[in-house]
Order: sequence, then structure tokens, then C-alpha cells
Amino acid sequence: MKPGYIDAKKALLAGEKYTTTGNVSLDNGQIKRYTMALINGAHKITLPAAAAANAGQWLLVASNNAGGSLYVAAGFSGAGASYATITLTQGEACFAWSDGTNWYATTPAAVPA
Repeated sequence: MKPGYIDAKKALLAGEKYTTTGNVSLDNGQIKRYTMALINGAHKITLPAAAAANAGQWLLVASNNAGGSLYVAAGFSGAGASYATITLTQGEACFAWSDGTNWYATTPAAVPA
């Protein structure tokens, strides 16, 4: 495996996998080093506040329905309420990760078929 690449099989074995059935708030104990979440409806996933307990944790979030969202109260990159919610349309995904001080996220992008 090339340096910097993620072995998806190891990621699934080491992490957690969630499919939403409604709005959900994840706590630090639910987010492992590699976590995958599928937003299965117009649901919102709320992340815990960035803290030492979630430093280095990341999750891949995908949506199979319009209106799914990822939320963190302090805003991504610590930017406040204006940047607190990422909305995903059907077929989009994004990565979110914590450095222990802030949560960061990529811009949602379509998942290739």
C-alpha cells in the first residue's frame, strides 16, 4: 500500500459504521479513528465539541437522500455559527476530522458511481 493511502478494509475493522434512522448526536466514545456514517434521510449528525478525546479522529459521511447534514456547534475550523452546518445532497460525501481544538471538513462532493 502506498504511503498516505487508507486501507478501507482496516478502516472498517478499526472504526465504526453508522446508518442514520433519524437525527443523531455522536459522542467521543462513538467516534473511532475511522468512522463511516450514511445519512439515510433528511437527518442531521451532530458532532461533539472538539477536544483532546477526539483529536486525530475522522469520519466519512455520505448521504443517500437530499437534506442530510453534518453539524458542529462551534463551527468547522472554529469559525462559528456561520460555518456550523454542512448540507449534503443525495449521492454526496465529505470527510470531517478533529485536531483536538477544531473540527474541519472537506467540501461535499459527488461520490463516483
